Amino acid sequence: MTAPPLWQPAPPQHPRVGPALTVSIVALAGGLVVLPLALGPLAWFLGVRAMREIDQDPDRWSGRSTARTAAVLGAVATGLLVAALVLIALIGVGLIALAGYDSGYPT
Repeated sequence: MTAPPLWQPAPPQHPRVGPALTVSIVALAGGLVVLPLALGPLAWFLGVRAMREIDQDPDRWSGRSTARTAAVLGAVATGLLVAALVLIALIGVGLIALAGYDSGYPT
């Protein structure tokens, strides 16, 4: 009779974990420019999908904490994207309102 092995190698990391984390970091690091924030929803989706697939088969895949990090960073980037779009819309409405403003003084 053989004894069970004392150590088993960890399962490989899920293939979507790395891209999800990369996209989420790019989305947040490029947050000073609004365009990279548009990657936030994609990072959120990839992170959640990777977590779901890891949970379905934990003996096959590892990297759940990295996938969760990617999902959280993607959610934060998505929130910043929504806030930026609302701010841009408010500025646009304000500029349109100011363009039609007449002070009543002759120019």
